[in-house]
Amino acid sequence: MRLRKQLKTKLSKLRYALESERTRKAVGTGKTPYDMKRAGVAQVVILGLTQSGKSSLLRAITNAKVAVGDHPYSTLQPVVGMMDYEDIQIGIVEAPALMEKAAEGRAWGPQVLGLARNSDGILLLLDANQDPEGQLRILLNELESVGIYPLKGALPRIEVDATEAGGIKVFCAKSFQGDLSRLPEVAAGEGVRNAVIRILEAATEEDVRRAVSERIIYKPFLAVLNKSDLIYPEGLDETVTNIGSKLKTISVSAKTGENIATLKREIFSFLQIIRVYPRRPGQTQPDKPLILKQDAKVSDAAAKIHTHFWRNFKFAKIWGPSAKYPREKIGIDFTLKDRDLIEIYIR
Repeated sequence: MRLRKQLKTKLSKLRYALESERTRKAVGTGKTPYDMKRAGVAQVVILGLTQSGKSSLLRAITNAKVAVGDHPYSTLQPVVGMMDYEDIQIGIVEAPALMEKAAEGRAWGPQVLGLARNSDGILLLLDANQDPEGQLRILLNELESVGIYPLKGALPRIEVDATEAGGIKVFCAKSFQGDLSRLPEVAAGEGVRNAVIRILEAATEEDVRRAVSERIIYKPFLAVLNKSDLIYPEGLDETVTNIGSKLKTISVSAKTGENIATLKREIFSFLQIIRVYPRRPGQTQPDKPLILKQDAKVSDAAAKIHTHFWRNFKFAKIWGPSAKYPREKIGIDFTLKDRDLIEIYIR
């Protein structure tokens, strides 16, 4: 048993040395395994400590034919798979394992955290049998150390225009919870000393800090409690409740497939996007869906098709969840919902 463990450790070190050499050579060409082309309508990164089941989860929710290692740190570079969700695909990236002090430069930590920063959403994968709350603390600490925080609700509309001089000027059109006189200090704390800040919707001091910060970014987070098949239901429910008080949480088993279909729906939901199907007047079937942000308006759909449709918009007709009745005539400021079908008429 001891010899087997020593051989596994030696193999892991050899694989790491080989991958490091590949990365070193790639740097010479200006590319590394972390410089990947985005695929799908969005890109989601799986983060977790070693042996939390990242490869198993990637294989369970995507088309990736990834090998599952039985020793620590078996994934040495990002692996991409495409997750089918109804009529769209979402790119899922399995990142090499995070560890404590990753944000300080340990191993591949900075590269993995860079993947997280450039993603559209983050799955925090936790092993249900190995102190999942402790794992979550490590992951959140590393992310927060580089300015990545969980998105908690939509950011109010706040416009920040940098200026060359003049300090911080604040214009508040709506109610503000806090002391407006503190906002220059808040902005300075984020490295912004000259700007015009316009608060156009009800906001707080923290909202303004989020708006002016260049270092801090907010991403959708979803805690995924893996290996639910190996823990008693009572203990699983308690863990889900405890972690769920901090982040939205779902329990799954990548091995048995339990809750995998639900996880796919949650991934689509936490990305806060909608599908809108444009159709030309007289066309039988709609085109491929436009991918828009939640609460997008007809103007957003028109502009995404082509600026010509936005500039020359006359009216639109709509079918689907947001229509009061089929072929409802709507204007450019109408708010759309997922799976709406629209026909746009121009002047």
